[in-house]
Amino acid sequence: MALRVKSIVDLGFEPVGYVNLGSMTTNTGSFMALFSNSRTLEWADVSVVKSATKMAGYIEFITRCSNDAQVDTNTNSIAPVLFPSPSYHVFRFPQVQDAFTLYRAHRMLVQQSTGGSRPELPPRGQELAELKRRLERYGPRQQ
Repeated sequence: MALRVKSIVDLGFEPVGYVNLGSMTTNTGSFMALFSNSRTLEWADVSVVKSATKMAGYIEFITRCSNDAQVDTNTNSIAPVLFPSPSYHVFRFPQVQDAFTLYRAHRMLVQQSTGGSRPELPPRGQELAELKRRLERYGPRQQ
């Protein structure tokens, strides 16, 4: 996780916190390092799932706009399990190995997908509460 964290910080993102997301299946642990960029009003995270024999993870950049459009660009190689949403665009590039290249792709995709809408971040200190709200929205959106 440390190399991925450094590569995101080098892009101007500041650490918000480290989150233990719990166990998705027996004998696993899920963790996230969350970042924000107050200049570009964007999120980034490093997510890792660890078991006794394996560790896998990905990096992600997220832009959430005032019109509720959202663009996620990540290196996750696992196929999505959630239904697509017309305002929630997810782009996966598992072949990309560095944060700089992924972030460049993310910025281009944001411009194409949001129609110039303004990105939003919660007030400083409310980032983890917003992460919780984001995670809690997945269920009702899928219903």
